[in-house]
Amino acid sequence: AFESSQKVVELVPEIAESYIALANAQANAGFHEEAISTYQQALAVSPSHPGAFSGLGHRLKTVERQQECIDVYRQSISANPKNTEPYWSLANMKTFRFDEAEVSSMEHLLEDDSLESIDVQQLCNALGFEFESRNEYDKAFEYISRCNHERRESESYDPVTNETQADRLIEIFNEDFLAEMQDCGVADASPILIVGLPRSGSTLIELSDLSYVVQTMGRTGPKSEHFPDFLTSLVPNAWSKMGSQYLERTEKFRTGAVRFIDKNPNNFTYVGLLQLALPNAKIIDARRHPLDSCFGTYKQLFASGQPFSYDLTELGEYYLQYERL
Repeated sequence: AFESSQKVVELVPEIAESYIALANAQANAGFHEEAISTYQQALAVSPSHPGAFSGLGHRLKTVERQQECIDVYRQSISANPKNTEPYWSLANMKTFRFDEAEVSSMEHLLEDDSLESIDVQQLCNALGFEFESRNEYDKAFEYISRCNHERRESESYDPVTNETQADRLIEIFNEDFLAEMQDCGVADASPILIVGLPRSGSTLIELSDLSYVVQTMGRTGPKSEHFPDFLTSLVPNAWSKMGSQYLERTEKFRTGAVRFIDKNPNNFTYVGLLQLALPNAKIIDARRHPLDSCFGTYKQLFASGQPFSYDLTELGEYYLQYERL
C-alpha cells in the first residue's frame, strides 16, 4: 500500500486524493509525522478537502499536538460548515470545550431535515459531551439517547444470539474438554492479552489478529460451522496451529521484547480458546463497576463495532453475558 500510494502521487500529483492515499498508508504504518506532512500537501492542493482535514487532525491528536489538532478541526468547520465530523472529533478529545457560537451552530445544523443519519449521530454525541461538561445532565442524556437511537437503527445485533453463543462457549469449554486438549497449544509466553468491555480503562494497543485467526480457522475446518460450534471438531494440532498463526500475524507489531500487549476488549469471548491455543499467555480482564463501564460505553459513539452499546437494556444484558462467560 505504501509503495502503491507513492506511485499514485507520482502519476497524479494534482489531486488531493493521491496525497490522502499516501498519508493514510503512512499513518497505518505508524509514520505519523510523515503522514502529517502528506495531509498538509493534500490541503495545499485542495484547501477545503474534509478528508485531508480529518486525517491531519487525527494524526496531530495521535502525536499529542493538541492545540494544532483543535485549530485544524476548526479550520475544517470554517471550510465545510455542514460537515459534522470535526465537531464530533473535537468532542471526542474529551477535554475540549465548545464555545457558545459552536454549540449554536451544532443545534442549528440539527434542524436541517436533509442531514444524513451519521451527521445526526455525530452532532448529538458532541452536544451530549458538551452539556455533560456543563453539568446539564438531563440535556446531555437527551442528546446521547437521541444519538444512540439513531445509531441503533443502522446496527445489526441480536441479544438472543449473543446469549446463545455465551451458553455454547460455557458448554464447550468445560473442565473435561480443557483437560483433554491442555497440551495441544503453543507454549510461547510472550502475549499479554487485555480483555473486557469498552471504556474499562484498558487502552494500550488494539489488534484484530486473534479474531481473524479464529474466523479463518472456522472457514477452513473439517466442516462448515459457525463460531463456536466448529471448535468441537478441531483436531488436537489445530490449537497449536491457531496459536502459531496468531504469533506470526502479530510479529510485525513486536520489537523483540520478551512480552507484547494486545488490548482488544472483545477478545473476552476467546478466553477458553486462548487457554488451549496459547496456554502460557497472560490474560488480564480490565473491569470497572457495571454502572461506570456501561454508561461510559453508552455515551461513546464508536466509529464501528460494539453494536450492543446503543440501547440501555441490550447493554445491560451484554454486560451480564460477559460476566457469566
